[in-house]
Amino acid sequence: ACLAMYHCVPKERRPRYKGLFISVALTSFVTGITEPIEFMFLFVNPLLYVIHAFLDGVSFFVADILNISIGNTFSGGVIDFTLFGILQGNAKTNWLLEIPVGVLWAFIYYFLFKWYILKFNVLTPGRGEDTVDTDGTLTAEEAPQLTTKSTLKEDSVKIIDALGGKENIEDVDACITRLRVSVKDVSKVDKDTLKRLGATDVLEVGGGIQAVYGAKAILYKNNIVEILNLDE
Repeated sequence: ACLAMYHCVPKERRPRYKGLFISVALTSFVTGITEPIEFMFLFVNPLLYVIHAFLDGVSFFVADILNISIGNTFSGGVIDFTLFGILQGNAKTNWLLEIPVGVLWAFIYYFLFKWYILKFNVLTPGRGEDTVDTDGTLTAEEAPQLTTKSTLKEDSVKIIDALGGKENIEDVDACITRLRVSVKDVSKVDKDTLKRLGATDVLEVGGGIQAVYGAKAILYKNNIVEILNLDE
């Protein structure tokens, strides 16, 4: 699905979005956490999520027919596959059959997602308006260079500004994929800027903000805490 969405991005914009797709794909592959990928299309086209849920359900049906039984502790990534599939032995888990099934499902996901996104012009990351700056001063040619040159530290400062500045931030935390920020005034948060800085979605939860940055969430959290001296 990630590769399909990436290949649906216009070629001139792909360098700017490559890191985003790689990070969420690796997160899903290693840990089994698919949330960052799903947020890329869930809110822009819920029907695509329905298709994803159907394919996911059918995969479990096929696994049951083939007597594939691999347990997991969290979400079924490569770590769980190794511990509860490979190391338990093929006689117990039939893990070898998971490989051809996985390859088949990868092809199905890729071609179905790519066809659907292009056919119905789904605005997944990189397919919307090619804008990165907040004041409209950058051209489309300059925009890719900005993201390429920006460091995590610089982006963290921009995220602070988008959250309404230091005075509007009360607390910062993060899980594996989300940057969670308690703010004094949600109306001061610039969600569009947070998305332009790489968030696949920005949610209001309990008076706070949760921005889905994938594997970078914890890195942004650490930088913001350091910049604002919130750990003191």
